Amino acid sequence: MPPKGIVYILVVLGVGFLAFMAGFSKTQVLSLSIFFMVIFGTIFFWQFRLSFALLGISLLLAFGLLDIPHLIKFAGLDIGAAATLIVLPVSVFAFFVRRTIVQGLTMGALKK
Repeated sequence: MPPKGIVYILVVLGVGFLAFMAGFSKTQVLSLSIFFMVIFGTIFFWQFRLSFALLGISLLLAFGLLDIPHLIKFAGLDIGAAATLIVLPVSVFAFFVRRTIVQGLTMGALKK
């Protein structure tokens, strides 16, 4: 049996070729090839599933087949929740070290 990597490459190229022969446009062929790259990459190399997903999204964005507003809208990314997850730890940290921050800011202003 051939190695998984060779089978993977042949399947992705074969899907792209079949889509081209079926008369799909270039953008459809590219989208379909990237989609199958992600799906079969996940099936053949399960431990790298996140890498294949991120690579697929990156390729779709790079080739202009997907734009950021549609990615956010249809991927279920909640920007409010993401902003909270980013701001909350910084706010909690600043709350606990606020005295130290103020002392450090005012230390250079004092004359000895």
